[in-house]
Amino acid sequence: MGARELNTVLSQDGRAWIALSPYRKNITTLMRLSRHVPLVTADRRMHLAPLVEARQACAARPSWSAIFAKAFAMVSAHRPELRRAYMSYPWPHLHQSSRTVATIVIERTIAGEDVPLFFHILKPEDATLLELHETLQRAQTMPIEEFPRFRRMRWIGRMPGPIRSALWRMAYHFSGRTRGRYFGTFALSSPAPSGAGLVTIITPLTCTLHYGLLDENGGMDMRLTFDHRAIDGAPVARALADVEETLLTDILTEIRRIGRSQHAA
Repeated sequence: MGARELNTVLSQDGRAWIALSPYRKNITTLMRLSRHVPLVTADRRMHLAPLVEARQACAARPSWSAIFAKAFAMVSAHRPELRRAYMSYPWPHLHQSSRTVATIVIERTIAGEDVPLFFHILKPEDATLLELHETLQRAQTMPIEEFPRFRRMRWIGRMPGPIRSALWRMAYHFSGRTRGRYFGTFALSSPAPSGAGLVTIITPLTCTLHYGLLDENGGMDMRLTFDHRAIDGAPVARALADVEETLLTDILTEIRRIGRSQHAA
């Protein structure tokens, strides 16, 4: 990474002109791509005290990103409407993906800039929580050059604006299968680890899960922002209820098993 990617020019009065890095250019292109998506946000107050207690009892705790990604993927695997995407070309239709692909937003510091990167996990419902946690840890710590998708995003970000926009539009509009491969079937994003939650979010995907802060009683606001062309509010509400049930049954059982095995070791 060259220093030119975050060039700052200071004027005499101290004001700064900051050039956009390739990563920031990709975000601006993504926002333009998302502006025509009719997004609606549903929320559910979840009561996760047993899950919080079981996670705290673990010596090595799975991250909340791993926990929520697996729970939503498990629900998506049984609810095909969560794997559908509205496609406008060559004519308006819905594409239903045969598998789940989670896009998890992670933050990395690159050349002095904190940037969001999009990390994809194929069928997270089939992985253990510890496997998901370790995969996300690697994505947050290993050199960018070791991840082909990160290198590709940097390469696209360095393209001239018209070419960059055309590449994004082709990946998004070309086919439902291509969209699922490069964008995922659902996304997970939250600044909760930094002390805040997102009330709403701009996204090109059918489903994006985001959450707020845990309170002292284990309560949490879980939100699902969705493309109303592909799915309606009632199925989304049922999906959120299923996510909470999954967290308090299958996920809770797995976390308790992790805690017992760690203590036995």
